[in-house]
Amino acid sequence: MGAEKALMAPQGFFQRRPENAYAHPDGLVDLGGSMNAARLIGAYAQGVYPWNHASPLKWWSPSKRAVLFFGDLRIEKNLRRLLRQKRYSVTFDVDFESVMRGCARPRPGHLPVTWIDEDTVRAYRRLFALGRAHSVEVWDRDGTLAGGLYGVVQGGVFVIESQFAEMRDASKVGFVTLMRHLREWGFVAADGKVMTGHLANFGMKDISRSAYLGLLHASREHQVPQIWLADPALDPAEWKPEDDYLTV
Repeated sequence: MGAEKALMAPQGFFQRRPENAYAHPDGLVDLGGSMNAARLIGAYAQGVYPWNHASPLKWWSPSKRAVLFFGDLRIEKNLRRLLRQKRYSVTFDVDFESVMRGCARPRPGHLPVTWIDEDTVRAYRRLFALGRAHSVEVWDRDGTLAGGLYGVVQGGVFVIESQFAEMRDASKVGFVTLMRHLREWGFVAADGKVMTGHLANFGMKDISRSAYLGLLHASREHQVPQIWLADPALDPAEWKPEDDYLTV
């Protein structure tokens, strides 16, 4: 905790506070600056994240945030069938850097650019060493890394940074396995940042910036497990997330 406090950035760390972010482009709070663990910790605490495909580095807090409350998670029949087949196995925090580099690789049909450069890898590796960033690895039966994702813990919210798949639906398996564990560990939500069709299919919903910042504030004292282990008892294949909304 001492090292983490030493890295905490003060309020006013960015040119604009999140609630005063630019409307065009939506959510921009600052340009440039260094990519390091200190700035990242300060950013996530304020609901800000870095993202850009061209210089300078850009920092964002969009007016709407794609958030998954676990009771809203949708696991489609085909994915549930794949989970039951056990074609993939899932681990946490076993190969953080390989997951980051997998996320950085160009995707077929897309321009060969990525915001995950060497400075970004170093900064998030530092967050990983501090226990603030975590990875999900998805392995095929031969022990090959088939996909994965990584993200950052901010209180009771897990901020998903990026994911990749080298084999069909591997990242989906990692995603729902992580959601099952986050729910068990008392997290309140997962943050996908900006809505996409892929995220909407899983049940993510847009909430306002103010609602998101309130979520961060309300869950700021959440205690995170020190060691992240995938528990076979928390099998998402038989999980019914909607049961979260049932009253006794």
